[in-house]
Amino acid sequence: MFDARSLVPRDKHDVAALSGIESAGYPAIAPILDDLLAWTADGNWPIAPPLARFLVSLGMPIVDPVSRVLRGDDSPQKYFCFQLIVEAVDGGC
Repeated sequence: MFDARSLVPRDKHDVAALSGIESAGYPAIAPILDDLLAWTADGNWPIAPPLARFLVSLGMPIVDPVSRVLRGDDSPQKYFCFQLIVEAVDGGC
């Protein structure tokens, strides 16, 4: 049985996890979207930019997780969410 949680990066340097995430694709990764978005909380982390690009490519499924970040209390995470995801989505419209 497939466990999407096994795809969540282990640390900020786990760029190799991205290939598994991309291979699984959506909707297989739907249960871990919030977990994946958490790995974009600091745009300086090696995993953040490529993971953010992938999340942006999902389109509408990322809207609710992004909304939860923006309603949260973590100002740095909000900043990077805007920088890495919201601006990329807006630029694609």
